Amino acid sequence: MSTPRLALYLVIFASCASGATSIRAAETTSPTGLWKNEDATFEIFESGGKLGARIVSLREPKTPEGKEKTDIHNPDRSKKKKG
Repeated sequence: MSTPRLALYLVIFASCASGATSIRAAETTSPTGLWKNEDATFEIFESGGKLGARIVSLREPKTPEGKEKTDIHNPDRSKKKKG
C-alpha cells in the first residue's frame, strides 16, 4: 500500500471516528419522568425551558401524630400548608 493511500485511509477513518463521537454526544438521557427514593416518588418535568419537580407519593404520608405531611421547609409561605 502506498503512503498517500494509507494517509487517505487514515483521514477517512479519523473523520468517521470523530463523526461517531459527536453523534454519541448528542444522545442525552432526559431526567424527566418518575423517580423513586426510599421516602417518596417524584415527578421531574420541563416547564418553560426549566426543570421542575413535584412529590407524587410519600412512603409515609402522615406524621407520627397522624397529620398529613406538608412542605414545612418551603420558603414560599403559600406552599407550606399544601399536602
